[in-house]
Amino acid sequence: MTNQDHNNRMNMRTAFCTLLLLMTAMLPLKTSAQNILISDSSACRPNDTVTVSIEIDNSKQFISFQFDLLMPDNAAFIGYSLQLSNRSTNHMAIGNLVGNNIVRVLAYSPDNSAFLGTTGKVLSLKLAIGNIRGVFPLTLSNAIIGDSLSTNILTGIKNGPLSVFPLGVSDNQDLIRKFSINPNPVKENSRIEFSLKFASRMTISLCDGLGREICREGLGEFQEGNHIISLPPKIRSAIKTSAIYYLGLEANPKNSASKVVRIKIVKY
Repeated sequence: MTNQDHNNRMNMRTAFCTLLLLMTAMLPLKTSAQNILISDSSACRPNDTVTVSIEIDNSKQFISFQFDLLMPDNAAFIGYSLQLSNRSTNHMAIGNLVGNNIVRVLAYSPDNSAFLGTTGKVLSLKLAIGNIRGVFPLTLSNAIIGDSLSTNILTGIKNGPLSVFPLGVSDNQDLIRKFSINPNPVKENSRIEFSLKFASRMTISLCDGLGREICREGLGEFQEGNHIISLPPKIRSAIKTSAIYYLGLEANPKNSASKVVRIKIVKY
């Protein structure tokens, strides 16, 4: 082979590589697939109930999802409140309390059906918020978005804030004040202390760690002001050892909306 032939072949290779690079540059850019789990922003008043929405923005079909939601202190998961959105077809959802402040949620399809759409709410749940104020992160962890092959296609998580503030001077958030039980962990001599803004008919209730009501008892009429009462026998007998419960106090005044506040209690 002569030097001329060699140079010609090298020039042809260079031209071919240049052509390939130009053709590649002209192709449309493809973005990577995104499958994101989102806790939507929420807001409520102190001593109120808030609905937390969970969204999924997906570029691939998914069959199931799972996550842990970290609750603020003095918040209770209402176990029967799980609600799948209209993106579900033949799906089921279950939620359980893990430890003191984590709700674990799993949604799946018994027949491998896919969720509909590519964006929007997939599920909602409710939390009973105690007497707290501020902005708290609705933190998601241990998350999975599963496809039909049981592969985790999750690419990201977005955590929205929960804002807990009074809505105005006319709001009834202070109907029940200073709600506490001492000692807590609960003992036979534990006493409940609370203060009422208005005279009200009072009811007390006990829920388990999943927010399911175990029992309730009417306490009768109480006047405006400070009160200290013993833990009612019906409630006390329903509290077992080594468990977490939520004690609820409901006020029903004559000329104002009713109000329920809850506190977390433990018995060792």
